[in-house]
Amino acid sequence: MSKIVFKADKSRLLNRLVFGIAGGAFLIWLYATGVDKAFVIPSLILFAILAARGFWRLFQQYRNSELIILDENGITDSSYGLGFIPWGNIQAARIHEVNRFIQTFRVIELSLKDNKRFFDNKSYDRRLIEKGISNGSTGIWLNTWKLQSSDEDVLETIREYIYKYSS
Repeated sequence: MSKIVFKADKSRLLNRLVFGIAGGAFLIWLYATGVDKAFVIPSLILFAILAARGFWRLFQQYRNSELIILDENGITDSSYGLGFIPWGNIQAARIHEVNRFIQTFRVIELSLKDNKRFFDNKSYDRRLIEKGISNGSTGIWLNTWKLQSSDEDVLETIREYIYKYSS
């Protein structure tokens, strides 16, 4: 098997960017119309911090649309910040449906043989994922909503690679 690349659906990334800008404009409008400043100012600060990180990530993904790369060594993910995971550490993969408030989405959840080996790399994203796993709000997920391919196609390909390269 050769290298397989799953690319970003740029229209979905642009939609996310437009909604983010609209949310920021709404907060600025609230501030300008004289709504309670005690609510709006902290909201603007939080929005600015989250928006800067989110917009930067969307920009990077738009510029380099290769979000998930599979090769004989492992998975390289830049859709969710996982980075590189070798096949030897991946036990299984499945589609996981996440329900949060009014939002439901599907991700590919990876089961690892050794979580400690994965979390030895203390990148910012991996520390957030580790914290999320400890409080039950996240897992080791591949985010597939941004891809041109369906999550079923991605999962099937990952399972083929696990079967072939995992030892």
